[in-house]
Amino acid sequence: MNNGDYTLTVDGTPMPLRRVDNVRFVTPARDAYPATTAARLARSSRLAIDPTYPPDSLVVRGDRRKLEEVPGYRDVQNTRAAFRDPKGNLLLLTNTLLVGFDSGASDDDRERLLGSLPGEVIDRKARYWKFRVAAQEEDAPLLLANELSEESIVKYAEPNALQAATFHQAPQDEPRFGNQWTLRNTGQNG
Repeated sequence: MNNGDYTLTVDGTPMPLRRVDNVRFVTPARDAYPATTAARLARSSRLAIDPTYPPDSLVVRGDRRKLEEVPGYRDVQNTRAAFRDPKGNLLLLTNTLLVGFDSGASDDDRERLLGSLPGEVIDRKARYWKFRVAAQEEDAPLLLANELSEESIVKYAEPNALQAATFHQAPQDEPRFGNQWTLRNTGQNG
């Protein structure tokens, strides 16, 4: 686990990240029911399930020391760290990376590179490959993404991070805003 400063390389530029110690993304063990794991975690007076994320994503907030115990629970496969970007957005690491390759990279080169890392390729798309990280360290997806982004055949490598949905105000100076009645509901129809 990295105890220093964290960065995420985006378009060749390092973006500073600040680790958040009171939030974790939790992956239930393969033989555990996610709802059962969530209910057990929620019973703790020092932990809470964050409802702002999709129901299939188990995001837990709470006491830092209690969160450090969670990876040792029998019904938990692993936990992943949370970070704040410079804009204040909370990014939760998951177990997957998205890796885009240069067009000249062969499938054999891609397989060889990813095969040397702890994990497995779970999806191959034309624009990117999806890689499941098996390393148990909470910050492993971020560290592996940064390591991969330094490889010559890799165009980009980024953790497939979760971010809570945010509300954005519709711009009212758009030319057709008045015709889009669904964007401005003032209760005009009761």
